[in-house]
This record gives sequence, structure tokens and C-alpha cells, in this order.
Amino acid sequence: MSYTIVVDSGPLVALLDKRDQYHRKVVDQLGEIPCEWKTCEAVISEVVFLLKSRPEAIQQLGKMLQKSVLKLDYPAHQDLEIIFRAMKSYQNLPMSFADACLVQMIEREKNARLFTLDRHFDVYRYKGRRLIPRVEI
Repeated sequence: MSYTIVVDSGPLVALLDKRDQYHRKVVDQLGEIPCEWKTCEAVISEVVFLLKSRPEAIQQLGKMLQKSVLKLDYPAHQDLEIIFRAMKSYQNLPMSFADACLVQMIEREKNARLFTLDRHFDVYRYKGRRLIPRVEI
């Protein structure tokens, strides 16, 4: 079955930074999942911030976006009420704006799975009480 990958900042940082502890696992995972990844602008902002000391990695990220290997495919402005409601619901974690966008992307996409390294997605739910389907690493 084909599915869409919605990707969080952790796997992108690990992919682009060879020093990252998850680099090898993420690279190995590339052969197991579809080539097209989707994300949101909030995640790109997080990745650029996290890679600020790695300008070559930021340039690689830009190339991935320009070649549509990684697609920006989420109009957050359409779901702001839902996003901020989710952030309020999970304020004790807290839920970031990027995380709320990713949860909403999963909600919108058919057959989507989240590629993340973060365990707090075990707590988040979509479509009421459903666990967020994830790519296991």
C-alpha cells in the first residue's frame, strides 16, 4: 500500500547532519519509505534553526525543496483555529506550532504516516482519539 510521509524536523536534521546520532538510521530508512516527503513551513523553520551551525546542510535542505524531494504542502493559515485549539489542549507538554501543523497534516492526508523521532507524538491524537500512524525507526 502506498502512503504519504509527513516528516518532522528530527529526521530532516538527522538526514542532513552526519554527526547526528540518528543519521545512519534515517539514511537506512530512506530505502524503506516512499521518496516523496511532505512537511510544513514551521518544520522547515525549526530545521534551519537547528542546523544554523551547518550552512552546507541548510543548502542541502534548500535543494531538497527546490527539487520537490521534500514538498511544502500545508496551508496552515486555513487551519489556524484548529492548530491553536490543539496547542491549548496539549499545553502541558507543550505542543509546538510545528507539531500542531503536522498533526493537522496527518488529519488531512489519506494514508499518511508521520516520520518523527519525537515520543510526544505518542500522546497526540487525530480524528478524535486515533493514534498518529508513524514510520518506525
